[in-house]
Order: sequence, then C-alpha cells, then structure tokens
Amino acid sequence: AILKGQTLVNLINDGEVTKNATNNWVIFSADFNADMIKTSTDYTLITYVISNTLSDGSGCDFGVSGGQNDGFGFKAIRVPSGKVGVYKIKLTTKNVFSEPPVLRQQILNDVATGSITFKQVLVEGDYTNIDIPYFEGMQSVENPTVITSNSPVQFGKGGRL
Repeated sequence: AILKGQTLVNLINDGEVTKNATNNWVIFSADFNADMIKTSTDYTLITYVISNTLSDGSGCDFGVSGGQNDGFGFKAIRVPSGKVGVYKIKLTTKNVFSEPPVLRQQILNDVATGSITFKQVLVEGDYTNIDIPYFEGMQSVENPTVITSNSPVQFGKGGRL
C-alpha cells in the first residue's frame, strides 16, 4: 500500500490499555477527541492487541459495541480469546449526531477470566488495506511516497511513523 503526502491524526488519547475480565461483561469506552469527528465520514479503528489471556469462550469486541450510539452506529470487530495481532475496522459516521460519538467496547462473557492489553489508532479515512504502525498524536508523511510494511515505516528526512 502507498501513502503520499498525508497527515494522520490518531484521535484516541489512551496509549496502552489493559482490561481485566470480571464476573460481568466489561464495557469500556475509548478516550478520544469526539469534537474532531465529522458527520458522514469514514474512519478506521486499528487495534494492536499486545497480550490476550482471556479465557476460552470469551473475547473482546473493539469498535462500537455494548450499546448503540448516534455517532458511529453499531459495528465492531471481535478478537477471540488468546489471539494477538492487528485488527482493523472501518466505521462510518452518521449524517447527523444527536449526541457525541462513542467508542464503546467490551470483554465478552460473564465468566471470562484473564486480561487483554492493546493500543488503538483512530484515523479519518479508510486504511483497512494499509499497514499503519501505532503512533500517538499527529504524524506527517512527507514526499516521496511511503510504502508501508509490517515493520516501522521510515520516510523523508529520517522521520518515523
């Protein structure tokens, strides 16, 4: 995949997060810049699962789950118990917000044990077919063209994404 002269902004403020399973479903929201979310716009939520010791039969939904909201609607990607790696989902905002958008996520199953550790990036646009390493804040991609891979992307004058 190729990126040319773009600026990417990670709208999520959380950094690395660990969530522990309990006797109930664990529902949590990502801390993100909801005021920067536009109506009728595609966003890509990229979740980098670092560690996953959730018990068999459980898992974690990333995206919009655990309840509907007006901003993104209801769409999530499920990470099964024990799986790690990069998970991507395209979310499209609705035409009108009657309340601020929410990224509500959850650990499944009220008998789950273990924990899941992850980082997330929420960027405007559809990047489901482009490898983007984790970053915080804003990253500028300078010309010449950047060809992404599974390793950190280096570009321009020694900058790093």
